[in-house]
Amino acid sequence: MLAIDLHEDFEADGVYLYEPLRAGAVSHYAAPIVRALDAAGMPVEDLREGFDLGAPAGVDPRDMYTLRRGAVLVDYDAEVRAFPGLPHGLALMYRGTAAALTIETPRLRPWDERIAAHRVAVTTALAHTL
Repeated sequence: MLAIDLHEDFEADGVYLYEPLRAGAVSHYAAPIVRALDAAGMPVEDLREGFDLGAPAGVDPRDMYTLRRGAVLVDYDAEVRAFPGLPHGLALMYRGTAAALTIETPRLRPWDERIAAHRVAVTTALAHTL
């Protein structure tokens, strides 16, 4: 089972996603989604250290997140420990969902472009569901 949460980021210039990974798991969705966004001509966020990922105060984001172009790979266990309440995707995984994605589109881009980017990301994720 896969949970997909669709968001917008008012600071982003391109599309990116969060993919939480349990211990020992490897990313299954990030690379195909980024390739599909590139193929569709969508802007993809070039995430770099210092990009605000919403880590709690006093927590070093590098302890929870691995940044890739267009993707934030989340250490599930580290993020569960860092937040007093679980972010939506992690809460679903905590309750048994095998995987969860949060797809962020850039709020400043046109509405139809954001919808198209979400459509590309979601259909690609569904095509790669285990």
